[in-house]
Amino acid sequence: MNKFRKPMGLILPLVCILALQNNSLYGNVVKTRTLSHQKSIKIKRFLHPMPQEFRLSKVIYQIPVNDCSININLQASSGEKRAIDKFKEHWLKKYNTALKQTDNDLSIIASLSDNSSLLQSADKKRLIDLKYLAERPNSEQAYLISTAVEKGKVKIYVVANTATGLNYGLLTLEQLFASLSQGNMIIFPQVNIVDWPDIKERGFALNVGGQALYDESNGLLKRYADLKLNIHYDTIYMHVDDNKMIYYSKVLQKRREGAEKYFISAIPVLSHMDYLFNPKLNALSNFSEIAAVGKIGKRIYGSHSGKTFCYSNPKSQIIVDQIFEAIAENKLGNRLQVWMGETPTCCHCSKCKGDQRQHFIREIKHILHGYNKALAINPKLKLDILFTQATYPYNYDIIKHIPKNIGIDIYAGSGANNTYKSRFGEYYLTPQSEEFVARGYVTGGLPSLGPALGWNDIAYPAYMSQMAKLRIAESKNRGLTRVVFWMPYIFCEDLNFNAAAEFSWNVNGRSSREFITAWATRNGMKKPAEVATIIKKLEYPIRALTSGMRTRNMVKPIKRMVSLLNGKKSHWGPYFEISKGFEYSNHAELVRTLKSCEQAVKMAKTLKNKDLIASALLLKEWIVIVERYTLFLTSKNAVQKAKIREDIKKSVSALPQLYKNWIELQQLPSRQFKRANDGFNNKIIKEFKKLK
Repeated sequence: MNKFRKPMGLILPLVCILALQNNSLYGNVVKTRTLSHQKSIKIKRFLHPMPQEFRLSKVIYQIPVNDCSININLQASSGEKRAIDKFKEHWLKKYNTALKQTDNDLSIIASLSDNSSLLQSADKKRLIDLKYLAERPNSEQAYLISTAVEKGKVKIYVVANTATGLNYGLLTLEQLFASLSQGNMIIFPQVNIVDWPDIKERGFALNVGGQALYDESNGLLKRYADLKLNIHYDTIYMHVDDNKMIYYSKVLQKRREGAEKYFISAIPVLSHMDYLFNPKLNALSNFSEIAAVGKIGKRIYGSHSGKTFCYSNPKSQIIVDQIFEAIAENKLGNRLQVWMGETPTCCHCSKCKGDQRQHFIREIKHILHGYNKALAINPKLKLDILFTQATYPYNYDIIKHIPKNIGIDIYAGSGANNTYKSRFGEYYLTPQSEEFVARGYVTGGLPSLGPALGWNDIAYPAYMSQMAKLRIAESKNRGLTRVVFWMPYIFCEDLNFNAAAEFSWNVNGRSSREFITAWATRNGMKKPAEVATIIKKLEYPIRALTSGMRTRNMVKPIKRMVSLLNGKKSHWGPYFEISKGFEYSNHAELVRTLKSCEQAVKMAKTLKNKDLIASALLLKEWIVIVERYTLFLTSKNAVQKAKIREDIKKSVSALPQLYKNWIELQQLPSRQFKRANDGFNNKIIKEFKKLK
């Protein structure tokens, strides 16, 4: 726990304890109790993310719900009112009693730091420290919570520099109340908090499952808000009318407005310039006159559609300008992210000459020209550019053309492996990221915490809290401003959502084990510390298996495995060896890992936790397959090899039912559930059935 660097944090608990002991000075105080060690632990576990500076005294207040009120500044801004109204709405829903707006035994004073004379008085009394608050990193999101006793009544100050910070402070106050309160009695501790995020912009990019993922009705935005995430990338789909005029759906406006309600920026994403020719995603497949030309007799291998722009064609700039103008005209907000092409393909016409470097330089020039057209319509529009695995070799050439007021995101490195890496001891960011930060660019990263190995394929659960912590620590250490977890999959484990939010706010506040224990406590699980032990036992094999499966190419390692088990050479080389993801690529390591999974199964059964049981059983069977396979590779005994093949076939036959038991507990919408089942049975099991 961090200690306060200002006297405020040391003085306030002492002041309040003296107040409680000196009723002649303060009058009759509200009912209090002494904070026990167990309750102290519970309070800390209910806080998420863990605050940067947090101090508890030994006092607990106990006040009836009907004796609580909130003081509102009459000159409050619209954002300030929105944060307070949301808090009041949550209070009414939880306690079935509206918060009063008159002084009471408990008064919540929620205000911005610069617009309340009451706060200036509290600052002079050293009950709060407004200067210290203003000096915090990412101060526009910082807040403080301070409890004081005055004339026998309790006051809770929730103060922030902006409405966004106030919203976060009130969310933390809700968590403090939820930790101990019972029935119609508000029970809360004497506490001092000063808090701010490590990473300025935090969120997810969820892409598979359709646009319904972002509808307010399914609760995703509220889930973001409750975790103090503040951005999400929203892929935009282009339409073309009969006159070849480009436009965007009005649904995007509604989603943006819904996000703003929760203090979230819904940033529209123009997903990869070469994707614009994919008829399933966009409509430029009809604009053949601007499509790239391939070598004679050879197809252009562009993303999905096999096409990309011929940027030497003047009509390409006209179309790119129309795209940007349509985005600005449809009022999709004041932020836009454009992802550059992700496949190493380019035009081979007489002007382009198949020069990949010049292709991407022309692409960024087209993007910037279109952006300037959009600025004429919306002068407030801010642009971010995503560098991809295809641009990676040319990023230093591309960035020469990008002004410093445009942000940069780093997706992957060579071959996209960096973004999706789960192997231990490997970074996801390249040295370029630090160089771009040093040059003055606002820079972000897109790591992944995917439980899937392909767009529609989920093979097993993915608990990756430690990986989230490491990815964010790396991002912070390299000076990144933004971390958006890229999830091109069907769903994201709730644990991973929470871990990404926790560590992007405060990367050093908790260890991975402490975080899991807190997560399990908030979710009402029995014996949270044991839940953490089970998940910690499973994370290593999950990450190792995911790395060995070569993310998004999982069928290839299985094809290699089946070929070798059948005594044939494999078209897929050693790169796709499934055991390579483990710390030691040998049979002894797999035996050790299998024992760990077996222990996790036993512990989960003892806890009678259905989800953990299903998760551990499924993962254990996968490890059995890999363990048997690694033994097969080293065995020279034909009889033993035949026995190993039968063992693997037995485990493979058990996978579908184990998978069904697990996936049904994930409560996926019917569409995603079908895709998951189809991907597992029609790809993974289909390949395994070729085993003789």
